Amino acid sequence: MSVIRVREAVNWIKALPILVHGNVPTKWNSTYLMLEVSLPYEPAMRLFQTVNHDFVSDLKERKHKKMSIGVPIELDWIEVKRMCGFLQQFYNLTCLVSGTHYVTSHQVLMEPCDMISLVTDLEDDYDDGLRNMAMRMRLKLIG
Repeated sequence: MSVIRVREAVNWIKALPILVHGNVPTKWNSTYLMLEVSLPYEPAMRLFQTVNHDFVSDLKERKHKKMSIGVPIELDWIEVKRMCGFLQQFYNLTCLVSGTHYVTSHQVLMEPCDMISLVTDLEDDYDDGLRNMAMRMRLKLIG
Protein backbone atom coordinates (compact mmCIF):
# COMPACT_ATOMS: atom_id res chain seq x y z
CA MET A 1 0.00 0.00 0.00
CA SER A 2 2.99 2.32 0.58
CA VAL A 3 3.86 2.40 -3.11
CA ILE A 4 0.24 3.02 -4.01
CA ARG A 5 0.00 5.96 -1.58
CA VAL A 6 3.17 7.54 -2.93
CA ARG A 7 2.15 6.87 -6.56
CA GLU A 8 -1.27 8.45 -6.02
CA ALA A 9 0.24 11.45 -4.22
CA VAL A 10 2.66 11.97 -7.11
CA ASN A 11 -0.17 11.63 -9.62
CA TRP A 12 -2.24 14.18 -7.70
CA ILE A 13 0.43 16.85 -7.58
CA LYS A 14 0.32 18.29 -11.06
CA ALA A 15 3.77 19.92 -10.97
CA LEU A 16 5.61 16.62 -10.43
CA PRO A 17 4.86 14.75 -13.66
CA ILE A 18 7.52 16.84 -15.38
CA LEU A 19 10.03 15.67 -12.80
CA VAL A 20 8.78 12.12 -12.31
CA HIS A 21 9.16 9.37 -14.86
CA GLY A 22 5.87 7.99 -16.11
CA ASN A 23 4.82 5.10 -13.94
CA VAL A 24 3.34 1.87 -15.18
CA PRO A 25 2.31 -0.06 -12.04
CA THR A 26 2.97 -3.45 -13.63
CA LYS A 27 6.51 -2.54 -14.72
CA TRP A 28 9.09 -2.85 -11.93
CA ASN A 29 11.62 -0.53 -13.52
CA SER A 30 8.99 2.13 -14.10
CA THR A 31 7.88 1.86 -10.47
CA TYR A 32 11.49 2.08 -9.28
CA LEU A 33 12.19 5.22 -11.33
CA MET A 34 9.00 6.90 -10.09
CA LEU A 35 9.75 6.07 -6.46
CA GLU A 36 13.42 7.03 -6.68
CA VAL A 37 12.62 10.43 -8.14
CA SER A 38 9.81 10.94 -5.59
CA LEU A 39 11.92 10.32 -2.47
CA PRO A 40 13.51 13.79 -2.34
CA TYR A 41 9.99 15.27 -2.37
CA GLU A 42 8.97 13.59 0.90
CA PRO A 43 9.40 16.81 2.97
CA ALA A 44 7.55 18.85 0.35
CA MET A 45 4.65 16.38 0.31
CA ARG A 46 4.41 16.53 4.11
CA LEU A 47 4.21 20.32 3.93
CA PHE A 48 1.77 20.15 1.03
CA GLN A 49 -0.55 18.02 3.19
CA THR A 50 -0.77 20.82 5.75
CA VAL A 51 -1.49 23.61 3.27
CA ASN A 52 -3.72 21.86 0.75
CA HIS A 53 -6.72 20.16 2.31
CA ASP A 54 -8.02 19.02 -1.09
CA PHE A 55 -4.88 16.91 -1.49
CA VAL A 56 -5.65 15.10 1.77
CA SER A 57 -9.37 14.69 1.21
CA ASP A 58 -9.05 13.62 -2.44
CA LEU A 59 -6.49 10.95 -1.60
CA LYS A 60 -8.68 9.67 1.26
CA GLU A 61 -11.54 9.27 -1.21
CA ARG A 62 -9.43 7.28 -3.68
CA LYS A 63 -9.71 3.52 -3.30
CA HIS A 64 -7.44 0.57 -3.95
CA LYS A 65 -9.14 -2.80 -3.56
CA LYS A 66 -11.95 -1.08 -1.64
CA MET A 67 -9.49 0.45 0.87
CA SER A 68 -9.00 4.19 1.24
CA ILE A 69 -5.57 5.20 -0.06
CA GLY A 70 -4.89 8.39 1.90
CA VAL A 71 -1.71 10.43 1.97
CA PRO A 72 1.74 8.85 2.42
CA ILE A 73 2.71 8.57 6.08
CA GLU A 74 6.15 8.16 7.62
CA LEU A 75 5.96 4.35 7.51
CA ASP A 76 5.12 4.51 3.79
CA TRP A 77 8.28 6.51 3.08
CA ILE A 78 10.36 4.03 5.11
CA GLU A 79 8.86 1.15 3.14
CA VAL A 80 9.39 2.92 -0.17
CA LYS A 81 13.07 3.48 0.70
CA ARG A 82 13.44 -0.24 1.50
CA MET A 83 11.72 -1.20 -1.73
CA CYS A 84 13.94 1.19 -3.72
CA GLY A 85 16.97 -0.62 -2.33
CA PHE A 86 15.73 -3.88 -3.80
CA LEU A 87 14.30 -2.46 -6.99
CA GLN A 88 17.52 -0.57 -7.72
CA GLN A 89 19.43 -3.84 -7.81
CA PHE A 90 16.79 -5.35 -10.07
CA TYR A 91 16.81 -2.24 -12.28
CA ASN A 92 20.60 -2.37 -12.63
CA LEU A 93 20.50 -6.06 -13.52
CA THR A 94 17.78 -5.63 -16.13
CA CYS A 95 19.60 -2.67 -17.66
CA LEU A 96 22.75 -4.76 -17.90
CA VAL A 97 21.14 -7.65 -19.77
CA SER A 98 18.63 -5.69 -21.83
CA GLY A 99 20.76 -2.70 -22.70
CA THR A 100 22.45 -1.96 -25.98
CA HIS A 101 25.83 -3.23 -24.79
CA TYR A 102 27.14 -6.51 -26.06
CA VAL A 103 26.98 -8.91 -23.17
CA THR A 104 29.08 -12.02 -22.82
CA SER A 105 27.55 -15.44 -22.29
CA HIS A 106 28.89 -15.28 -18.73
CA GLN A 107 26.80 -12.17 -18.04
CA VAL A 108 23.76 -13.57 -19.78
CA LEU A 109 23.87 -16.57 -17.45
CA MET A 110 24.89 -14.78 -14.24
CA GLU A 111 22.47 -11.85 -14.32
CA PRO A 112 19.28 -13.94 -14.38
CA CYS A 113 20.76 -16.04 -11.57
CA ASP A 114 21.39 -12.86 -9.59
CA MET A 115 17.80 -11.73 -10.24
CA ILE A 116 16.42 -15.04 -9.01
CA SER A 117 18.65 -14.82 -5.94
CA LEU A 118 17.34 -11.32 -5.15
CA VAL A 119 13.76 -12.48 -5.53
CA THR A 120 14.40 -15.56 -3.37
CA ASP A 121 15.85 -13.39 -0.60
CA LEU A 122 12.86 -11.09 -0.79
CA GLU A 123 10.43 -14.01 -0.47
CA ASP A 124 11.70 -14.40 3.12
CA ASP A 125 11.19 -10.72 3.99
CA TYR A 126 9.09 -9.87 7.04
CA ASP A 127 6.94 -7.48 5.00
CA ASP A 128 3.86 -9.12 3.44
CA GLY A 129 3.81 -6.67 0.54
CA LEU A 130 7.42 -7.34 -0.42
CA ARG A 131 6.95 -11.11 -0.06
CA ASN A 132 3.89 -11.00 -2.33
CA MET A 133 5.75 -8.87 -4.86
CA ALA A 134 8.62 -11.37 -4.83
CA MET A 135 6.25 -14.27 -5.46
CA ARG A 136 4.74 -12.47 -8.46
CA MET A 137 8.23 -11.68 -9.74
CA ARG A 138 9.28 -15.33 -9.40
CA LEU A 139 6.28 -16.39 -11.49
CA LYS A 140 7.28 -13.97 -14.24
CA LEU A 141 10.97 -14.89 -14.09
CA ILE A 142 10.69 -18.65 -13.80
CA GLY A 143 7.15 -19.36 -14.87
